[in-house]
Amino acid sequence: GVWVVAKRVTKLLGELEYRDVTIVDRTGKLVNGYVTVHPPRLDAFAGPTSVLFYESDGTVRSSMQPVLDPAKLPGAPPIFALTHRPVFLVSDALVKKLAKLTNLVTRPLNR
Repeated sequence: GVWVVAKRVTKLLGELEYRDVTIVDRTGKLVNGYVTVHPPRLDAFAGPTSVLFYESDGTVRSSMQPVLDPAKLPGAPPIFALTHRPVFLVSDALVKKLAKLTNLVTRPLNR
């Protein structure tokens, strides 16, 4: 997954990788001032309790039911992507800040 956000939103997201993007609106006009967001990837899966599918070389191909390992989360940035899944995880505090500026739709994790 990729997020496209206005550059002003990057102030809330913090030190992440961003790439400029130009959007073509409905009228064909080019619109600047947007970036794609590329958060760091974090292997935060809780090994045996996550349902993971592996390649023959042992790398994880996909995950159906990820369970996060709390021991791997201290020091995690407020937004990160899971190593083997195109999902962004966002802290509650950051979700509250973003809700004031964007039309971001979130879904809480099962605990």
